[in-house]
Amino acid sequence: MKRRPIAKEMVEALMNFGPMTCLELCRHIGVEKDKSGSIISRLMKKSPKRRKRIHICGWTEDSEGTRRYIRPIYNVGAGIDKPKPLMCVRRKENRARYTQSKLMRVSSIWDLAKTVKERLAA
Repeated sequence: MKRRPIAKEMVEALMNFGPMTCLELCRHIGVEKDKSGSIISRLMKKSPKRRKRIHICGWTEDSEGTRRYIRPIYNVGAGIDKPKPLMCVRRKENRARYTQSKLMRVSSIWDLAKTVKERLAA
């Protein structure tokens, strides 16, 4: 059985449809995400035989579940990778989101009778 040229399909998809994240790229070509990480890292490296084929052109925020992750957006070409944004800038925003979600949580049925201030004081 002959292996599919996944790297070639990834580069062609980026050329035809523009910049995509890893998840979008995998969905587009029909490959599982866990098999694509090594292929993408290989496409991003310069080797003696080939030049760099894809680069990071930007970053996006995914919210899988409750936690937010920053994901790279890939584009075709041997461009310079855009640096990852600093997360410490968003510390205040993350803290506010965490506090807001904590206000609505209850640990038992008896907490439903308490006010928000009483729950936070305990």
